[in-house]
Amino acid sequence: MSFFRRGSAALCLLLSAGCATAAAGATAPTDRDVKAAFLFNFPSYVEWPAQAFSATGDPLVIAIVGQDPFGSVLDELIAGRTVQGHPLTVRRLSRVSDAETAHVVYLGYSDPADIQFAATILRDRPVLTVADGDRLAEHGAMINLRLRGQKVGFDINLDAADAAGLKLSSQLLKLARIVRTPSAEGQP
Repeated sequence: MSFFRRGSAALCLLLSAGCATAAAGATAPTDRDVKAAFLFNFPSYVEWPAQAFSATGDPLVIAIVGQDPFGSVLDELIAGRTVQGHPLTVRRLSRVSDAETAHVVYLGYSDPADIQFAATILRDRPVLTVADGDRLAEHGAMINLRLRGQKVGFDINLDAADAAGLKLSSQLLKLARIVRTPSAEGQP
């Protein structure tokens, strides 16, 4: 749990560093570069239940299902990197059902119905789901990347993360807008 003790300034620095790496310092990072850096850094601020990994050194798998907006940027960011003692790897999958053994799944869908379908398939599994679009956290994605003016921000569906047994760092939560799934509203 020591990774939860990092400050929000450290999170911002990590996200910035990822963008700088992606952009190689030559040009301003694109939205794609920034979103890839977020996807790369989110696992550092998540605690998975023990059953999410078979062994201590197992890879932490970031899967992309649907449209892949990152190209080689994400692969370059994670090359040779580890998170919490787990080497990072990226897999591109054709079906969301193939992502049940991943740890982070980027859902490359913009239709809320597709997000709800994917969230249903991955429900109660220790898989952090990330989407990019309008109000997709309210449709089951745990983290929804979104543009705030010219900056990338994110929403977190804490109900969905809790149901999957994932513990998100308070430092990550401080930077996010917390949303609830409509079915969870009004529950104690």
